[in-house]
Amino acid sequence: MLSEGMYMVMTSKDGPVAGTYTRVVADDAMRNLRILYPGTRVWVVESNAAEIQQKDLEVLACRIDAEITTAHRVMFEGVVQMKFVQRQTLRGLINSRIFGNQKVSQGEAWRFELAQSHAKFARDANISDHRVRFTF
Repeated sequence: MLSEGMYMVMTSKDGPVAGTYTRVVADDAMRNLRILYPGTRVWVVESNAAEIQQKDLEVLACRIDAEITTAHRVMFEGVVQMKFVQRQTLRGLINSRIFGNQKVSQGEAWRFELAQSHAKFARDANISDHRVRFTF
């Protein structure tokens, strides 16, 4: 049953940060968060889907989601593009919400080109707030 046998990655700084389906992915996330945030206690606890959903956590579905990557944010003000290297994080924890209209739009992703694509789509489609679930 999907509601049992999940794991939650916790930190002393932020509390619960992510859910996983397997212990292997949870251990990868724990190890990489320790690299990103030295001095912060990171641990894994058993959990279930209901608890992870209640806490509104991202679920790291595979080992790639637990890799360290750079989050890129692209913002358009009209046609003027601004780009930011947001932060180092786990790939599965990158902000997956896009929003935009003709005046301002924003997208974030693990690659600059993908963040740019999200921001352009949000601007052109007048997306007020949308969560991008899957990107390749």
